[in-house]
Amino acid sequence: MTQVESEVVVESVTIRAEVLKAFDEYVRAWQDADLPALSQIYANDDQITAIWPDPTIKYPLIGWTAVRAGLKDALRRCRGMRVLYHNHVVHCANDMAVLTAEWKWLDLDQPNKPGAIPTGRMARTELAIGHGTFVFERRDRKWVVVHEHSAGSPGLHRLSGHSNANASI
Repeated sequence: MTQVESEVVVESVTIRAEVLKAFDEYVRAWQDADLPALSQIYANDDQITAIWPDPTIKYPLIGWTAVRAGLKDALRRCRGMRVLYHNHVVHCANDMAVLTAEWKWLDLDQPNKPGAIPTGRMARTELAIGHGTFVFERRDRKWVVVHEHSAGSPGLHRLSGHSNANASI
């Protein structure tokens, strides 16, 4: 491997680690239903776009005002649920990165429901599974989400029937 190739590999590893750290912050903000934290993770401009697996929303959401309103509503409806991500893949190019991952939404409110998965402390029921693509852009040495597209996988998608669907945030 040449010196230039070696430097590219090191930079790519560094970028991947930075993007994964930014994604961890994104996940933590969703877990905590923390809209102010998500406001720091998403690009706050007219160019941001988002598509989520919610048939009640007209997509794509374009611009921070629309995405923020969608986030606020989603956080309200997802209270009592937890999202887990796995099988992360990151592709990097300069100041852009694409992260793909599989996700699973779990219901934490009703541990004795049929189909609950024992976890040692609390049973969890799978509500939905799917995958997402997140486009990050490095701005002022910080990685922000400029596009998000998540889709549910067929066969296990019960979010609309969640008991907390009308809870307020």
